[in-house]
Amino acid sequence: MFLYRMATLNASNTPMVGVEVHLTNPDDKIILGLDAKLTVHTDSAQNALLIPVEAINADKNGDFLYVFINAILMYSHTCVMDPPPTVP
Repeated sequence: MFLYRMATLNASNTPMVGVEVHLTNPDDKIILGLDAKLTVHTDSAQNALLIPVEAINADKNGDFLYVFINAILMYSHTCVMDPPPTVP
């Protein structure tokens, strides 16, 4: 499965995120080319910090966040900080 990272607007001006799925043994019940609402479960974690998707940015180098550490705004090019960075 491939999940596109950027939403586009459909004919109804509704944001849509594209997904490509390969079906190994499709049958005649599969209808191609339709929009659908779904939930994609990718992974789970216990005691994890949940970051709103609106806080995650992207550039040519990948995903990044702006984070405050010891009252200093920092640019972090990773969305997984284990352990969190510290400021001397």
